[in-house]
Amino acid sequence: MRLLLSALFLLPTLNLLAQAPDSLTPRQLREDLDFVERTIIDMHPRPWHTVRHKEFRRIKDSMLSTATTAIAAPDEWRYVARLCAAIGEGHTTSYYPDGMVQQLKASGTGLFPFAIYDMSPEGLLVRGDLSDDSSLHYGDRIVAINGRPAPELYSYFTSFFGGLPAWRKQKAMQDILSLVHLSGIRGPYRIRYVQDGTEKEKTVAAVPVDRLIARVGELRKRFPSAPKPASYTFERLPDGIGLLRFNTMSTDYAAFERFLKDTFTALQAAPVKGLIVDLRRNGGGNSALGFELIRYLTDKPFRMGGGSVWKVSASYKNWFQNDSTVRQRLGGNSAWKEYMALRNGKMIRSAGDKPQAPERNPLLFKGPVCVLIGPGTFSSANMTANAIQDYQLATLIGEPTGEPANDFGEIAFFETPHGKVSFMTSSKQFVRANGDANDMNPVLPDIYVKPEAGSKEDAVLEAARKWANRQS
Repeated sequence: MRLLLSALFLLPTLNLLAQAPDSLTPRQLREDLDFVERTIIDMHPRPWHTVRHKEFRRIKDSMLSTATTAIAAPDEWRYVARLCAAIGEGHTTSYYPDGMVQQLKASGTGLFPFAIYDMSPEGLLVRGDLSDDSSLHYGDRIVAINGRPAPELYSYFTSFFGGLPAWRKQKAMQDILSLVHLSGIRGPYRIRYVQDGTEKEKTVAAVPVDRLIARVGELRKRFPSAPKPASYTFERLPDGIGLLRFNTMSTDYAAFERFLKDTFTALQAAPVKGLIVDLRRNGGGNSALGFELIRYLTDKPFRMGGGSVWKVSASYKNWFQNDSTVRQRLGGNSAWKEYMALRNGKMIRSAGDKPQAPERNPLLFKGPVCVLIGPGTFSSANMTANAIQDYQLATLIGEPTGEPANDFGEIAFFETPHGKVSFMTSSKQFVRANGDANDMNPVLPDIYVKPEAGSKEDAVLEAARKWANRQS
């Protein structure tokens, strides 16, 4: 999902192939939502893994019952997004209306003028006030907008995204400007907020997009983002604990291999009492890097995944045949050729490799190891953390990861026939390392530590240091 703050600087070009109409009749809306439902059922390997079909239908019918007259075409996004989100996984989702930013600029429509750094049912924590008087401060908590209290807003905003609660919260928080607008909450905004322990109320005007761009730039100067971290680093902490930060797997394999060899050679020459591996910022990449790291931490048998289930469908085949870019990129792939020849509805199952002990590693670290995880641990990093969890290769500390260990993917893109709203869904399930395809939990920590929003102290790292010192 694209972020509106980013889109303010880089106008999005979404996968819409035709111009949407100005409005949709209730019948057209129903036909579009029926198309979304049929496509998901046809293509997804396990569409009812978290919601029953009957409940899914109830959600769809409940939304349709509110559309008794024609709706503006851009409003269809709300219906499609919530229907996709009902499936309960982050890869089945909808894109924002085509040309939204251009339309906002052309019309002079203003937006909600607050950047936030955290949100919960208790409110939205302000990062910056972009309104004309800028009277709200960093850390102030907005508890209502236009009479809608924070618990209602939180539930509504997160309902547009599928997946785990932490992922849904992260998406809603990042997309707050667009969500307020697309939810039909328009300025002037009457907000209730808590400042220095006192609840206050004020009305603020919406800020036009061009002016908002300038103010976002000013906010970034006042509160600069942390510099992009290195892909991986190692340091010795003052108490004799080693800290290996592994921030991305989208990096050169050979260079990472050299880094690990140099690091663990140094640890043999000058040992540490314990080792902390930090995966909290790691959004994934090449899972082979995760395997390479693990073989320096254990000599136990393990595997990175428990196989996959790939569903053959007419929807996926049609997407492949109709998208020239995809055909050019994947057309020669043998797996695709096999897929296209199979009957629709067939499940291609792969059991995965059996757990195996890694090759003998003379640089194996034999001291206590803990691994830090959190909502930012995603994709191949999530797979790595799952292998560590399922085979008890190290102690996990922090918060649950950002997605289930059983995850979905191999997505395809579609658009509704009338409203031309883009959405995507999955065709494959990736099974967690222990082979349990029905466990839809994220990777869970052995020691749960929740950091306080806005705190400068790293509570998770401090807990890991205390743990490592107790082991020595």
